Amino acid sequence: MIYVPVNHRFASRSSIALNELSDDTFIGFKEGLGIREIINNFCEEAGFTPVIKFEGEDVSTLAGLVSSGLGVTIIPAFHGISSEKIKQISISKPYCHREIGLAWLNQNTLLPSAELFRTFVIEML
Repeated sequence: MIYVPVNHRFASRSSIALNELSDDTFIGFKEGLGIREIINNFCEEAGFTPVIKFEGEDVSTLAGLVSSGLGVTIIPAFHGISSEKIKQISISKPYCHREIGLAWLNQNTLLPSAELFRTFVIEML
């Protein structure tokens, strides 16, 4: 998802092609975080390199910087953000997704909380 300040020119849109934001200032995850590389790849696929002016380590920090009007960001869908200051827009192209894996050793017994989590993920997906 793209997150933009409420006063952004695309704030009223429900979807956007990523290349439409090629001239915008971006707020990104810090270098070295895997999601930064994934997002850079999305932008490259859209035909541009994002100009990143601010960086953060977590979704809520990036969202806070966007709500202050400092730029736009690409972050996974996130709930709990006030729509009074920030708008969430779906990316229509390129297709943006990431794969997340879950692994465990069959010969080891999982802690009850880990077993609950594993069961939850398997049932949901």
